[in-house]
Amino acid sequence: MYKPAVLLIDTEKDNKKRECTIHHLTTYFRVVQADSRRDALEKLAAHPIQLIMIYHHGYSSVRLCQSMKHNSRYAQLPIVLLKDETDGATPLLDSSVDVYLNTKHLDTLPLRLISLLPSLAEIRDYFQSLLPQVNNIETTDVEEQLFLNRVFVTIYFNLNNPHFNARYLTKLMAMSRSAFYRKLKNLIGLSPKLLIDAARLQKAKNLLQQGHFRIQEIADLVGYSHPNRLGYHFQRAEGQCPRAYKHHALHYPT
Repeated sequence: MYKPAVLLIDTEKDNKKRECTIHHLTTYFRVVQADSRRDALEKLAAHPIQLIMIYHHGYSSVRLCQSMKHNSRYAQLPIVLLKDETDGATPLLDSSVDVYLNTKHLDTLPLRLISLLPSLAEIRDYFQSLLPQVNNIETTDVEEQLFLNRVFVTIYFNLNNPHFNARYLTKLMAMSRSAFYRKLKNLIGLSPKLLIDAARLQKAKNLLQQGHFRIQEIADLVGYSHPNRLGYHFQRAEGQCPRAYKHHALHYPT
């Protein structure tokens, strides 16, 4: 069963409190733990994290939220500041925090976190927009449907990882390279590499159309190690550089 990955950061290393939180999350999430900013950045680089949770320990926790949100590679990840019910201090409000939650309501925590993530339907719509010519993306075969769901979700949540490629995807799918390639190609007509490339470029186009991000930031968000690599792939696919595409999208919207 696929489980979204949550990064749980507790700089005070309160094992009892942490274990209680993890107990409530593990049914729905895979929990990755960190106990410092440096450890958190290492875990973000090594795991396909979809959401960040930080325990509230005064202003240092807010600064940690800010540093996570100001890192362009992880800026779009929801950040939850978790306040312990025994902590009488009022958490400092800050725009880098998406949601404030209290450990008093741990039993409802999983459902509240799930609401912050894209739904499977949204993810499938995203890939349908990439593959309008592929009719059997809506296959009625249950096994094929589950297979495509796993592929789409895995790619979607790994797009900002510069190390994510066809080999990485094949490993996460727990299939041989030839079997995975053949099954995906038969279902949607694309190889794993081409599907990942298309997903990255589509996300880049969406971000360029918003107009809020610099090219460097977009390169980070879609998993390119340098903006020149984004420019190269974008030019080949779209016939223009990202900057020109952004200018046209903002000044001549369709």
